Amino acid sequence: MHAWNWSDICKLKQEGGRGIIRIGDINSAAGIRLFWRVNTYHSFWARWMKERYLKNNSWNTATVSILDSGSRKFLMESREKALQSMHTDTQGSWEWNSGPFTFKSCRNLCRTKYSDWSYYFYLGLRTIALKCLCVWLEHCKKNFLQVSF
Repeated sequence: MHAWNWSDICKLKQEGGRGIIRIGDINSAAGIRLFWRVNTYHSFWARWMKERYLKNNSWNTATVSILDSGSRKFLMESREKALQSMHTDTQGSWEWNSGPFTFKSCRNLCRTKYSDWSYYFYLGLRTIALKCLCVWLEHCKKNFLQVSF
């Protein structure tokens, strides 16, 4: 049995992974979907959330209180990433930047790419090793060219 690195398993199949989705990425995508539903749906819950927590403010100026509900805090945590992918049209209604809104588009937006510290550590060591090798080769090249046989 071979050991796999979790970041390798969570890569897309096209990238050589197993296509398993991280729970943190799904949680972030669910937060963006919740933000989308508050802004685009006209349900009783969405209207109540807007009236209760926005109070004639925009999402950019809204703040979180310690007394706010968990849903409200979750919305505010997801706000930044959601606003990067949404915009309002000329009539003031929200639109998704990359076409129709789907949970899959949220998930792709939230997909972690090489977030594992060991990958960055590996890249750093490789870069340092390559630089040291280049310096050593230059040193050897200079020393061997100066030596006469």
